[in-house]
Amino acid sequence: MVIAARNVENFIGATLQSVFDQSCRNFELIVVLDRSTDRSGEIVASFSGDPRLTVVERDCLGVSHARNIGLELVHAPLVVFVDGDDIMAVDALEAFVEACERKPNIVAVVGGHNKIDEQGALIRGEEARDRPGFGTGPALAQLLRRNTIVNGGTIALRTDVVREVGGFDVELTQGEDWELWCRVACRGDFATLGQRPVLDYRQRRSSATASLVRIEIRPDDPAIDKVFAAGSRHSGLTSGELARLHRTASISSFWARARIALYQGQNWSFVKLLALGLWRYPDSLYQGFLLQFLGRKFRSILSADRRPAAGDVPDTANMARR
Repeated sequence: MVIAARNVENFIGATLQSVFDQSCRNFELIVVLDRSTDRSGEIVASFSGDPRLTVVERDCLGVSHARNIGLELVHAPLVVFVDGDDIMAVDALEAFVEACERKPNIVAVVGGHNKIDEQGALIRGEEARDRPGFGTGPALAQLLRRNTIVNGGTIALRTDVVREVGGFDVELTQGEDWELWCRVACRGDFATLGQRPVLDYRQRRSSATASLVRIEIRPDDPAIDKVFAAGSRHSGLTSGELARLHRTASISSFWARARIALYQGQNWSFVKLLALGLWRYPDSLYQGFLLQFLGRKFRSILSADRRPAAGDVPDTANMARR
């Protein structure tokens, strides 16, 4: 496993504990500390008595660079890229390993995820069971339609394959994980754990993902262009099919950013993005996922209002979120 960590003192201890609590005990963990100015390094050092832990301190050029540094040090046949604020399910590694043993020719295994808020409470309507798991069809074709693998902690990849395709593209500031999944998918099939959750994916106001909503939304997306460059060579799809999927991917990418604004409580930004998206991508209404998301989110709000749960602070607290 590789964890790229920067200024996550409030979360990194719980993340590391979830790794060392794994039911599969045979693993290695590489933590790359990237210019942390808080207590992250001190907290990581408190786990240094475990020989499975390797800590590297570097000045990195972003999270992709940090992950690639960790990748260089991996000896294990599988690698999982976990964020420094997420929580692994206790049987996550066991599930990944068992799937690879059942299907030795696959290049990756994908599991489900729950979403949690900053306090670690499950976000209503955002559990793994609330969304379909990764499908059993060709992985590249699925990923060209939409990036459903939203977090590196939900996918275990063959280490040698990730190295062969060059690791993360450090030139991309968004969509870099999706672009890597697609390059890996060009090399072989993925196995799926369906809706089985392997990770609690934390939604934070101060996360790198959250900052994307402050960037002017452009109609072009470098990650999408690179994804479809790979798709045109390896997917076997026609130019017409690729053009339609490119449109779908652009729509999905745009609405993902709008949902982030909603999750972050940036309600006015979400309203502006909603108006812009409906003007730019009116056909997104026909694709269903926007209406499904909004319906699920507002049902969760109504449920929270009617049946408050002790200790549950929904990520929709400031009106609603993603």
